[in-house]
Amino acid sequence: MRDKPLPTGFGFPLGFAAAIAVTIGAVAAGATRQPGWSVAALVLVVAAAAVLSTPLAVLGTALVSWALHDGFVLGRGGDLVFTRDSALAAAVLAGTALLGAALARLSLLDNANVPAQRTGPPVLSGRSSGAGAYRGTPAPPRGGPPTRRPWRGPVR
Repeated sequence: MRDKPLPTGFGFPLGFAAAIAVTIGAVAAGATRQPGWSVAALVLVVAAAAVLSTPLAVLGTALVSWALHDGFVLGRGGDLVFTRDSALAAAVLAGTALLGAALARLSLLDNANVPAQRTGPPVLSGRSSGAGAYRGTPAPPRGGPPTRRPWRGPVR
């Protein structure tokens, strides 16, 4: 799983495009005679969206997947049909979306990066200009080699 999901603004269009491509491929392969194959392929699209994106994008992808399956695999002209097969496809896709979104969300919560606790207050500089001059900005370390060569005339 990813450490950070794709934003909904990218995840939903990606799922939408994948669902369209899978539906076109399923219809071209003859899934109108065996609609279960189309549902199985769209379940993979919804599961992939669950791994890569946000829960809201996954739910939107499942809804679009159902509409594409219902309109172009079950109802051949793009019209939605409400049959027993349509209800079963809706239940399978919704279940996949909810389970995938929940698992992805739990995985993201487990992988959350928590910053380490600070051990002491930051070192503040008393200078009026340069690095560390602003309140709250750590000062550079003192001592060590000079940062610039002092002016001694032209280099020969």
